[in-house]
Amino acid sequence: MNMSAMLPPPPPPPPPQISSVSNLDELRANTLDNFEVVTPIEMGKEGYKVYKEFLERQGRGREENCYLSFGYTVTPIIQKGPQCGMVALAMAAPLLGKQDISPDKIYSVAQSKNFTKQGELFSADYLSRLSHQVLNCHSEVVEMVNGKKTILQHLLRGSILLVPYDADKNHGPCKKRGHKAHWALLSGFLIMMDMTHLKTLKTHFKADDTHRHLYHCVDVNSISPCETELISSARGILVYGHQGKSKYTGYWFLNELLDSNANLREVGPEREPGEYIIPSGGIISGLCGKIVGLTKSQ
Repeated sequence: MNMSAMLPPPPPPPPPQISSVSNLDELRANTLDNFEVVTPIEMGKEGYKVYKEFLERQGRGREENCYLSFGYTVTPIIQKGPQCGMVALAMAAPLLGKQDISPDKIYSVAQSKNFTKQGELFSADYLSRLSHQVLNCHSEVVEMVNGKKTILQHLLRGSILLVPYDADKNHGPCKKRGHKAHWALLSGFLIMMDMTHLKTLKTHFKADDTHRHLYHCVDVNSISPCETELISSARGILVYGHQGKSKYTGYWFLNELLDSNANLREVGPEREPGEYIIPSGGIISGLCGKIVGLTKSQ
C-alpha cells in the first residue's frame, strides 16, 4: 500500500494578514516619501491630454482649439479620519507663505472654536474663519451665484479655492445629495478657447514645448491685461484638484464640480446625530453653493 496516499492533505496556507486602519494610514503616508510633486507645467500637459481625450470620445478629435494652463505646485497630504477640510487648508498653507501648518494644528484650533468634533467641517464659514486665524490670510465665502464665471475669475487672479463637493470612488465629483461630502483644494485650471484667441495666448504666455496650441501662464500677473477676454471666451474649463484621499492631482471639468457642489443637500443617513457638528440649517446652508477663496494678506 502506498502510505503517502493515506496521509492527510497539507493544511491550507494562512490567510493574508489584514492591515489595520492605522497601518493603512501609515502606509499611505509613507508612499508620499517617493512621490514626485507635479509641477505647473506638468499639470498643464496632463490637463491638455485629458481634454483632448475627452474631445476624441465626443467625436470632436479634429477640432482646432487653443489652451491656457495655470497652476501652483501642491505637496499632497493624506488625511487621517474625516479631516478633509483641514487637510485641504494645510495643503494651501505653503501657497500662502505659511510653512509647517499641519492638519493637527488646524484641528486643535477648530475644536477650541467648537467648529468640529472629529475633524469634519460642514460649514464653509467655519473653514473661512479657520483660514483667517491659522494662516493670517484674507479669506471669504464666495456664493456661486454666477457659477463658472465666479470661480474662473478667482483663479485668474491667483486665489486658492477650497471647494466642498460629493466625492466619487475615484475622488472626482459626483452627485450623492451630500452623502459623500468632501473638501478639495483647487490649485489651477486649463481653459479651452477657439482659435480666434491664439494671438492673445502667443502675446502673453509661454508656448508648450510639446503640445501644439497649449500655453502656460508662469506669472499670474500676466493674466490681468486679458482677464476679461479669457473669461468671456472660455468654451470649457478643467480645474486641478487636490484632496486628502489621494496623492495624485485630479483633472475635473468645472461644470461637473459645480453641479456636485450644488447638490449638497443633506448629511449621509449612516452618520449618527451628535457625531458631528452640523451648522444651523444643515449642509444646505453650510456647504451648498459655497466655496472658500484664499489670498495672501496685503
